[in-house]
Amino acid sequence: MTKKVLLIDDEANVRDTVSRILTRAGFQVISAASGAEGLERFNGGEIGLVYVDMRMPDISGVDVLKSIRQQDQHVPVIVFSALNDEASFQDAMQNGASDYLLKPLKPEMLIQRTGELLKN
Repeated sequence: MTKKVLLIDDEANVRDTVSRILTRAGFQVISAASGAEGLERFNGGEIGLVYVDMRMPDISGVDVLKSIRQQDQHVPVIVFSALNDEASFQDAMQNGASDYLLKPLKPEMLIQRTGELLKN
């Protein structure tokens, strides 16, 4: 079974762009427009990697990360943000994030990082 990438971001343009980049690179992507929708779509056996925006109107990226960690300790979760905020970075990493990336996300980096994390 192919592991899927779950992409959680409240901005449609970010979801569309990242999804298009990863799909063209051969990855299967499931998108969610909110933290709550992302948690509904998360299934530890089917999802191999999660990208989650740090700031969303309903549930923060760190709270999504914490919920995922309660269900699955091993699935990689990458938190991303437009803000270069050291406190947010520390919070994400202390709660089990695999990485913390700054927007805009570069296509080459997305493809490389996704490939690395889905291999494990």
